[in-house]
Amino acid sequence: MKISRELIMSAIVTALILFFALFRSVFPFSLTKTVNTVPEQGIEFYLKEEFYDLGGIYRKDRAGLGIGLLKDLTLWFEFQYLTKGFVPDKSETGDFFLSFWYYLNDYIGGRVHLGLLFDFRIPTGRNAYSSEEWRNLSFGNNELRIGPVMRIDCADSFFVHLNLFYTFRQGENEDFYGGLYINPVNATTYTSVCGLNPFSRDAFLYSERLKNDYITVSCGINTNHAYPFIPFFECHYSYRLYRGTIETEKIPVEGAGIDPLLLSAGVRYFFSRRAYFGAFFVINPLWQENYIKSITGFDFSLLF
Repeated sequence: MKISRELIMSAIVTALILFFALFRSVFPFSLTKTVNTVPEQGIEFYLKEEFYDLGGIYRKDRAGLGIGLLKDLTLWFEFQYLTKGFVPDKSETGDFFLSFWYYLNDYIGGRVHLGLLFDFRIPTGRNAYSSEEWRNLSFGNNELRIGPVMRIDCADSFFVHLNLFYTFRQGENEDFYGGLYINPVNATTYTSVCGLNPFSRDAFLYSERLKNDYITVSCGINTNHAYPFIPFFECHYSYRLYRGTIETEKIPVEGAGIDPLLLSAGVRYFFSRRAYFGAFFVINPLWQENYIKSITGFDFSLLF
């Protein structure tokens, strides 16, 4: 099912209207990254359990660790484990994630907060190009996601969160990092400008390599009016910029055969400002074939 441009624009405009009608938080939502900087020498540990409706029920267990390297720099690790069915009949390791979060600054009288996220997917899970079994739970190929994360502090304890990410995606059988060159004695390092020359066939940024890349827009709103209960709402949309045919176009995964629109709502209970337990629900209103229909999840976080 293809999403019309009118529907896309309508969803984005609706989300933006909600934005400027509406918490300050230091925790990520289910679909949206937030301004989350672990204090220097601090450690944040989280667990998340998600149940996916993919025509059958699958479970994804996620465990993560954030380390405050510097005042404004946090290193994140996330491990994923996949299980089929409520009564497990099959389990497998998912992908691993390594992320660098850098907090830039505050703007507009301290009401706007901005940082950059560099998110590396390490393909330790099953390859979604060649295997259907864990598709949309594991991708099994390299990705590099880069983009800004913004928080806007509105009046009366309402807060807005906005992401805009560009994802460099490894194509099928592509040498993903092979287009980057740092060897000073290799002439290609200079002709490709270390792999950043879009006009060089050997470069990481060569146009043919970018055809299966995609952008993601996410937004979330929440309020602390009912603290220690913190409710939140989200909207997430992904779009592949290149609209011509690619080899993986018929594979129903984000950035290939699917431009997903997901909506989410949830609540978190804070035992203290360093620990919370939460629950959330994600729905795909377009109900695309062979793609995620819904996600039910629970999470816990503790900051040391």
